[in-house]
Amino acid sequence: MTSERVLRMVKQLTEDPEYRHPRYLPYAFIERAVTLSNEEAMELAARLFMMDEWRYIWPATVIFKKHPTARTKIDWEYLEPLGNRMDSWGLVDAFSAIAGPAWRAGQLTDTRHYTLDTFEEPLGVAQGSAGLHRVSQQESPGRYRRHPADTHGLRSPGE
Repeated sequence: MTSERVLRMVKQLTEDPEYRHPRYLPYAFIERAVTLSNEEAMELAARLFMMDEWRYIWPATVIFKKHPTARTKIDWEYLEPLGNRMDSWGLVDAFSAIAGPAWRAGQLTDTRHYTLDTFEEPLGVAQGSAGLHRVSQQESPGRYRRHPADTHGLRSPGE
């Protein structure tokens, strides 16, 4: 069930003519977001993440960074639709900014992999958050996973 507060906040942000870039997210929006319940904050973040404009996607990550407890409720069930939305490196970065802290806190296991078949560019090994890394298409097409021995940096399979 969709919260009226969440719908109002989405509407206010999307109709704000002065909000053009995620770097300038209105402070009043953040102040309201941190007062939401865990469920409302998670709903708001998910709704924003699913929007088509980057200026609405990145605030989803800010909600989890600023809300006092919502990040402690992140699990794979919540992340599934967000992970399936990844079709660009920007969305991968936004996803890892949400999933990373939950993974580090032990809320997520290392058992999930997301396929990124919609990418047109070859995937190369690159560093990212949450112990997730990009694997080249030659090794494993579009897979993300954490190397079991990796505690700090990221490694490609076989390292």
